[in-house]
Amino acid sequence: MNISTSMYSALLRSGWVLGASLCLLACANKRGAGTVDGTDFAAQVADRKHAQAPFDEQARQAILRERALYDSHFVAGTAKLTPRAERELAVLAEAMLETGGRLSVERGSVRATLHTARLESVRSALARSGIAPDRVLLDEAGPGGTGVTSGEALRVLDAARREPMRLPTSGILSTATTGGTQ
Repeated sequence: MNISTSMYSALLRSGWVLGASLCLLACANKRGAGTVDGTDFAAQVADRKHAQAPFDEQARQAILRERALYDSHFVAGTAKLTPRAERELAVLAEAMLETGGRLSVERGSVRATLHTARLESVRSALARSGIAPDRVLLDEAGPGGTGVTSGEALRVLDAARREPMRLPTSGILSTATTGGTQ
């Protein structure tokens, strides 16, 4: 059977119309009105917010752990912060309000003068959020959170040296159960 191009196009159009109609019917609410009243809309908005909340918290935690801005946080070739950088600085500023902290602003391959201007942009943004310049150390030490002091690190190493390493006692690793051969 040979179908002409115009017949084929008509069949495709009718298929699209049928598919769109079925989608509209499937999306209609239980009352059959095909619209969403204010109560259902509010529930949908609340559902979206609840579903998004864990992902927002993961992003917030990542920003707090990394504590770093890169070249991509600035408009190319300028010291102007991108919208993403503004959002991340808002998260960091909220966390630094009480304790201050460290923030790495990576220089990358930009000129020293541009890097200095970028540091000033970051300081200004933090100041607008209520963070005094003396409360934040801006450096180029790389990503990472607050870390531990060297004294704390030495205490952990000392405790690890004092406690002997415990070996597992299960029969799987014992040569007595296998006779030393496999």
